[in-house]
Amino acid sequence: MKGRMLCISLWLDSALLTSGPAHAQEAIERIPMEFADGLIIIPVHVNGREDPLDFMFDTGAGVTAIDAGVSEEMALITSGSARIGTASRSLKVQESLSNTLRLGNRFILDSISLFVMDLRHLSEHLKTDIDGIIGFDLLDKVVVETNMDRREMVLFTEEGHSYRGLGVPLELTELESNHFGIPVTIRTKANKRPEK
Repeated sequence: MKGRMLCISLWLDSALLTSGPAHAQEAIERIPMEFADGLIIIPVHVNGREDPLDFMFDTGAGVTAIDAGVSEEMALITSGSARIGTASRSLKVQESLSNTLRLGNRFILDSISLFVMDLRHLSEHLKTDIDGIIGFDLLDKVVVETNMDRREMVLFTEEGHSYRGLGVPLELTELESNHFGIPVTIRTKANKRPEK
């Protein structure tokens, strides 16, 4: 599945970290992460803006969104409206074409459409500024590994990438609209036989 590998390493104890190299190749970028109610927030520079914006990393997001207030402040040019699906409903939003996103010091996502939507409800719920949401546009370009203990997102090219962390890689099942699923086994107390 080209460009759709997500490795999440959850460390239960810092002592589990090894001192040797964890990856077969050098990272193309390392991005600091913050957390808000268990969600990952990363700094993203939009269209050459010096100060980064706070984007929520959402692996299920099929588009990259920017808050309407931030869009207005940045005077983003919109080319018309579009309809996008969210987890709960379909929304009519404005679309700004051909934007450039920089993550870290050098990783660039070019020609990105930003969908302008009101994200105030997220900021209020999480009690932190959420300027945008990024997901598929990032996952489609690189291999993304997140290390919760180090609060770091590490980006790799897919060519020659070999995950060597302590986590267990899972095979992804591609679903519709740029979503993916993972295999889950459930064992109930009443039925010891696993159900898939």
